[in-house]
Parts: sequence; structure tokens; C-alpha cells
Amino acid sequence: MDDIPSDILLNIFEECLPAPDEPYPSVDSTLQPPLLFTAVNTRWRDLAYSSATLWTRFHVDLEANSDPIVYRRRGKPSWNRINVTGKKIKQWLRRCAGANISLSLRIARYGNVRRKVREQEDLIMTIVDTICGYSTQWERVIVFKVAEPYQSRLFSIPPEKLPRLSRIAFPAYTSLDGPRYADKGSAVMSQDCGMLRGPKLSAIAVQRLTPLEAVSRETWKMVQELELLCSNSLPESIPSKKAELVLRQCSNLTRLSLRIAADVSFQLESRFPIVLPRLRYFNLFEAQAPFSITPLLAILQLPSLSELVFQVKHMFDSTLYQTSLRALFQANEFTICRSLTHLCFKYANFSPGGLRYLFSLVPQITHLTLLARMIEFNSETYQGYKGLKDFHHLIPKLVDVGDDMEFGTTTHRVTCLLPNLQLFHCRLCFDGELTDSELVEFIEKRLMYAGRSNSAIPGGVLSRLESVYVGFVSPKVVGVERVLLERGVDMKGFCLEVEYGLETLCQFL
Repeated sequence: MDDIPSDILLNIFEECLPAPDEPYPSVDSTLQPPLLFTAVNTRWRDLAYSSATLWTRFHVDLEANSDPIVYRRRGKPSWNRINVTGKKIKQWLRRCAGANISLSLRIARYGNVRRKVREQEDLIMTIVDTICGYSTQWERVIVFKVAEPYQSRLFSIPPEKLPRLSRIAFPAYTSLDGPRYADKGSAVMSQDCGMLRGPKLSAIAVQRLTPLEAVSRETWKMVQELELLCSNSLPESIPSKKAELVLRQCSNLTRLSLRIAADVSFQLESRFPIVLPRLRYFNLFEAQAPFSITPLLAILQLPSLSELVFQVKHMFDSTLYQTSLRALFQANEFTICRSLTHLCFKYANFSPGGLRYLFSLVPQITHLTLLARMIEFNSETYQGYKGLKDFHHLIPKLVDVGDDMEFGTTTHRVTCLLPNLQLFHCRLCFDGELTDSELVEFIEKRLMYAGRSNSAIPGGVLSRLESVYVGFVSPKVVGVERVLLERGVDMKGFCLEVEYGLETLCQFL
């Protein structure tokens, strides 16, 4: 390891950092990068300290606590411990050296205000002031449940002090110790909050109602990425009607993630269409009651939609899911059939007939992803399987080759669903859904007849597959790549990956 050049070692360090959408490392944790690198040897420590990029994402967790029950579980906080954390935060901020900062914040208060707690609160406020002093470098901010008076200090930062802030998130936060020990002093946000009026703010993730009500109409017009959690029963959750009104104001959205809880039933304020002309990515997930969102999907008009991700959590009748997506496709029947190219189904137990109908509405799909899920999986009976059951019945429809007789000669006729398919990704298949022998037939015909005219689409041709990944629950029966080569299939430029025996993954899921 000592022979690795410093620039390559720094690249390795950067690859070990969490992605922007993953939890940030705590400033106190020496078991996570980048602090982990500083404990190896002197060279690694000096190299890590010299790179500003390694210190631009971090999580701050502070609390003032006088409740004996809470600190019996969490450990009693002390002035010295908070002071040490404050010094570490200052070191992280100095190491950033002017780079963009992504941070997440949780600042809590427990128990009654006493003299010792006031000393802790004063020290925490000093730390918050230090963090706010670097607001000109903030790029991404995640605000968990932040108690008063620290929340008011954060939200009092004027927008001109936030020139780089592009994304802000307000995740739903539930106290680990139950409602009795929930954080005290949640502030009421107003539209004067500078964090919601930053000049470059373009992405908002909201799972609580209070921040949502503080966003102005002008800010909604600027937002390009939006994530909403809709629920009618969760504390401080966003009701369905409020979500509808928000969507009507976001005319410049390019990415939308809509999370639907089981208790949501959309009662629309208006039947007029919600037009999102620039939306390209739509992620509809945690749809536990899909029939309830059909009214909303039926009025969404998405003329530029190119990628759709549909994810569910619990098992329902597959016709409910098909009804919801059919409403979306039919509301955009003149545009979505040309624009949608990426389609992903996560844990959706569609029937082959319903899936065949949906595929017939979107013939331009080039990337198809099908992910299954196992709940208390039994390898003998396959109980608990949640995915596209009997998918093998649909395989022949993805490539159907026949013969036509014209002027005494035989020509091949290709009639199939998804003629433009280039990437096929299917994980956690068992024998009743898809076998490796059926996979061989599918790949062989798709590669062999690529470029032939497709009679299902006038003037269309069958595209060549470029990449296929399939993960089987069952053990290996047929060597897919070996059989394809034996049959003389041209594999040049084609990427194939097949995994077997994913039962361990099923148990984990």
C-alpha cells in the first residue's frame, strides 16, 4: 500500500465516501470515512487532511438533555462532550477550504430547562453560529427535527448568504424514545425563511407539512426536483390535497418522487389537468394502496416523461396496479408512447396479461428493469415471493418470429413487444417465472433477428440487445452464455451477466 501514488490513493479515498443521497458520516465517528483513513498511518492521515473533497459531507448530531430516562438510554450528555464535538465540527469546516458543503443536522432538547442544560444550550448555540458562518459554502442541507432556538437561527440566514444552496430536505423524524421524549420547541416556519428562498435552490424533499407551507409560489416555480411524502395520519404529514396544490405550482419540474402511504385517498380539488411539461423522471413508490392514486394519475400530463419507476411495498391484487398505470398511460397516450424509454417495476406483482397490455402502450422502451422481493421466503414452496409471477408466459411476446411467403420466397416476420429494447435487467427470478432455457431463447432471437423490420410498428425495426442481467433464485441448470456460443450466436458487443442461487439475498430482503 505504501507504493500506491498519492493521487491514486486519494481517488480510492473519494470512492469510499457515501453518495450524496446516502447518510453522511458523523463528525464523531472514527469508524467511517474520512476519519477512518486518518487512523491507519501518518501518510494516510496527512493525505486525507490535505484533500478538501473528503470533508465536504458530514452529519451533526447535538442534544441538550436533562431527562434521566433519555440519557439512561443514550448516555448522559455533558458540557465537555458537546465542546469536543464543537471542536471537531470546526476542524471539518476548516478542512473544506472553500469547497461546497453538504450537511445534515439533528439538534434536540430533552427535559426541563435547568442551569446545567442552559450551559449546554449556550454551547450548542455557539456551535450552530459557527456552522451558519459557513453558509456561503452550503450546497445540500438536510434538516431533521431541530429544536428551538436553533431552528430559528438556521432559518434566519438571509438568502444572499446562501449563494450555492441547491437542495434542501426535511425528512420525517420520529424520536427513538417515543412521543413523550420528542424534541421540544418546533418552530413555525414562515415564507421569510431564507433557506427556502436561495437564489439557486432547485431541489426540495419534504416529508413534513410545516416546511411545505412555508415555501412561496415563486420558489415552487424555480424547483426542478421534488420529493413528497403523502399521508393523512402520520404526524405533521402532507395531506393529498396539499400535494395536489403543490404539483399545480411546479411548472418547471424535471424530476418527481411521490411517496404514497396506505391511508391516502386522493380527493381532487379540481379535475383540470396538472401539466408538467419538463418532467423527465417520475418515481412513484411506497404505493401501498394503488387504487387511491388513480384519480391523480388520470389528470397528470407528462409530455416529456422518459423514465418511470413504479415501486410498491405490500401485496395487492395486480389489477389495482394495472388500473393506476393504465390511467397514467391513457392520460398521456399521444406523448408517452414516444417519450418513455426507461421503465422500472420494483416488487409489483403484475399479471402477464396486464403487463403485456402496458408494454403495448409504450413501444419505445429501451431499458426495462424488473425487481422482485422476498418476504419470509420459503425455498421449497416459494411462499413470500413478490414479483412478476409467470413472467415466462410473456417472453414469447417479447420476440415473436414467423415466416411469410412472398413471390415464392420465405421471409422472416418479426412481431414483438418492446422492439427497441436494449437493456434488460431482471433480479430474483425463480423457475415459475423465468428459466435459463427460456432466457437463452429470448437472447438468441433478439440478437439473431436484430435489424429486421417489425410488422407491429410500420417502418420499425428490431433493435439489438446490448446488455442483459438476470439473477436466479434457483441453482444453475443451463450455462446461458455457453449455449448461445454453441448455437453460433454473435455475442460481439453484447454484455451478459447471469447469477444463480440468490436465496441468501431473498432471505435478507
